[in-house]
This record gives sequence, C-alpha cells and structure tokens, in this order.
Amino acid sequence: MPGGGTPPRPARLAVWSQQDTDGIFRMQARFYDFSSRQWDPITRLQEGGGDARLPSLAMSRHGHAVAAWGEGNMLALPDKPFILSESIRGRIYRAGVWESPAVLLGDGPIQARGVMDAGINDAGEASAVLLQMKPDSPQPLQIFLNRFY
Repeated sequence: MPGGGTPPRPARLAVWSQQDTDGIFRMQARFYDFSSRQWDPITRLQEGGGDARLPSLAMSRHGHAVAAWGEGNMLALPDKPFILSESIRGRIYRAGVWESPAVLLGDGPIQARGVMDAGINDAGEASAVLLQMKPDSPQPLQIFLNRFY
C-alpha cells in the first residue's frame, strides 16, 4: 500500500477547540468508526500553550490525517495593548497514531497568525498554508507554505 501501514477502517475525523479545566481552550480530536458505529475516545492534540483556535484538517483516502491550528495569548504591551502572540501548530495522524505536535510558524508577539488550509497526501506528507500579518513590516501580509512529515 502506498505510504505504508495497513488500510484504514472507514472513519471520519472531528477536530474542535474546547475549554479545559484550567480555562484554556485546547484542540481535541475524535474519530468515528462506521463499521462499529462508535466514536473513538477523545484525543487532546495540544500539549500546552495558550488558547487554541480555528483548526484546519484534512484526511487522505488511506486514513492519514493532519490538523493545524493557531494558539496564543493576549499580551498587554506598553505601546500596543492586546497584541496577539500566536504560533501555528500542527499534528499528523499516521498508522493509527497521532505524532508529536510541530511548530509550523514561530512564537512571538505580532498582530495575527492563522491557518488558511491544511492537506495531506496518501504517503502521509502534510502541508499547511499559513497567514501572518505584521502591520509594522515592509511586507505586512505574508503567506507561507509549510510542509511537514
């Protein structure tokens, strides 16, 4: 089979942000198995950081999946109150296991960062199109393609 692994069971994937007991919104995922008509246990995708928001996800026909999201906290800086400090994180699901989270676009105070779209091929190679806005920069709007696998 291309990309290795065993053929996937027919499934669907849901990814969402949910407030945890510490008050921080964390990224969660859950698969639905059509053959058993059951939801798998919830997996927390995010291991730390600030509030998770606006996930993008994709799933290949071979059962590989990718989820990408923004996370961060509001910072009160003296000259620009409430600037968003955010990073973009991603995680790949391959061979029945969620791999460790990856930082797709770095940390640091800027106006905004976001995930525009994510995708994954049959070999389990993922990519995400990312947006970064830096109003004080000569290039205030920047778009990146990040490939990770």
